Amino acid sequence: MKFFIIATAIFVAALAADDHKEIHRKCQDDPASHIDNMVSDPSRIENLPANYGKHILCMCKGLHLLTEDGKANRQEIQSRVEHAMPQDATKVAAVVAECSENRANGEDTAMHIWACLHKHQVMQGHGHSSEESSEKDSSEHHHHHH
Repeated sequence: MKFFIIATAIFVAALAADDHKEIHRKCQDDPASHIDNMVSDPSRIENLPANYGKHILCMCKGLHLLTEDGKANRQEIQSRVEHAMPQDATKVAAVVAECSENRANGEDTAMHIWACLHKHQVMQGHGHSSEESSEKDSSEHHHHHH
């Protein structure tokens, strides 16, 4: 179990050059954007807390995915997408175009960017459930069949 925790910490650290955990902590420290840690993965939770959008807005601003005035920061989104799929420029362009659309307000835009980047596996590691399943999946592939 101890090894797993360390592996997960390294996994998150490798993805977040800017301190993802630090930003998450800041957003969690503010009562307005504090959410229960179990709802970090929006695809698995039906009943999101009312302030979930505020939390994501806080995260996206902290990660510079959103400008201070609540618009998609295309440059930052692009650099993350390129980092996630360096071999595939065509896909990068498509994902960036899809994920940097602005919505009606900052919160909607943040939710869109967040969900979009997760969908394309650009942002992994915010949310414990998704990490655990991918850890388990990857360990399945280490069995050698002769």
